[in-house]
Amino acid sequence: MSAFNKILTPLLCGAIVLLQGCIITPAAQIKPEAFDGKKRYALVSVTAAPTIERYGDNGHSLVGLFKAASADAGFREDADAIFEKSYPGLIAQLDAAPQFQLMTSKQLNKYKAFRQLPAEAPSMLGIQMLMAKGYRSIESEKQCAELAEKLKTDGCITLNISYMYANSGFSLGIVDIAKQRAFILLNIHAMDREGNIIWRDTIQQESTDHLNVAGSTANFKELEPLLIEATNSAMKAALASLEKKLAGG
Repeated sequence: MSAFNKILTPLLCGAIVLLQGCIITPAAQIKPEAFDGKKRYALVSVTAAPTIERYGDNGHSLVGLFKAASADAGFREDADAIFEKSYPGLIAQLDAAPQFQLMTSKQLNKYKAFRQLPAEAPSMLGIQMLMAKGYRSIESEKQCAELAEKLKTDGCITLNISYMYANSGFSLGIVDIAKQRAFILLNIHAMDREGNIIWRDTIQQESTDHLNVAGSTANFKELEPLLIEATNSAMKAALASLEKKLAGG
């Protein structure tokens, strides 16, 4: 499998989550010598699945019945609003990591080589992903290596997020009496200038807090703080995992 296909794998898994309600978690991979605190990596792409799905529901949650409801009702499952509110926290944590130096969109957009990359998020299995403002799509392994060369960085990093919710409790027919938690799937991929994977991890993270619900739907306005909490916790867990593996754990 090429390095670029390894980058695409978690994105495809995110799309598969939307279609099948399943999660495929590839093994974490770290190249320790790539993280000496001095090397610089360009955060090129930050994407997300376009809808908030009920985990394990095989894409058939009843949320879709409320698509005609007003946005203020909180029953629209589009993920664009929560994506805009949650990805800055991910980037801030990544930027503060001591294991490397990070170039974010503010710095990258000064370079023509970066601005010329596609600004539209990739389509996976026919599903149009969301793209964070100021970031770009990488279309090939060669393009990633060439970009790192032009930016004079040691490599590139991509992030992908899938937003979900999970119920635990019991059901009376189609009605759930449950505790409802946010559920996040965070994929991190980093490649060096030769196209080798130096950091690959997939984090599954539930929110600590929960909502008490009766029914098979989710009010995403009420779930929003839990989605943000779980997203931040996912990045914290990813960086803790990186630190542990670099320490030989």
